[in-house]
Amino acid sequence: MSNGTKVPQNPSLPKLNLTNQQRENIRKAVLTEQNEVQFRLAATKSAKDFTPTIGAKLPKGVKAQSLPTPVLSQIPELRDYMYVKMKDQVLIVNGMTNKIVDMFSETQPPS
Repeated sequence: MSNGTKVPQNPSLPKLNLTNQQRENIRKAVLTEQNEVQFRLAATKSAKDFTPTIGAKLPKGVKAQSLPTPVLSQIPELRDYMYVKMKDQVLIVNGMTNKIVDMFSETQPPS
């Protein structure tokens, strides 16, 4: 029985407000990482139809990676976040909830 007060399920991270310059730094840093999600694998096959959107939870089988150290030293607030490269997008994911908090093109600089 709840008396109308919402108890957060888990501590939420401060809202991430990346600038396009920061997004570009991340994009360049992860571009060379060989960890694009491949949908040929049994674990990720079901994720093939997943359309990444902000606020969506990563599908089962898709594993987020820690951001590269150079990025974390430039943007320390990202240390609680992970990323996934999927469908030509870089997805920035809350490490605690697996929810997408930001996304941008993997191949194009942010406009």
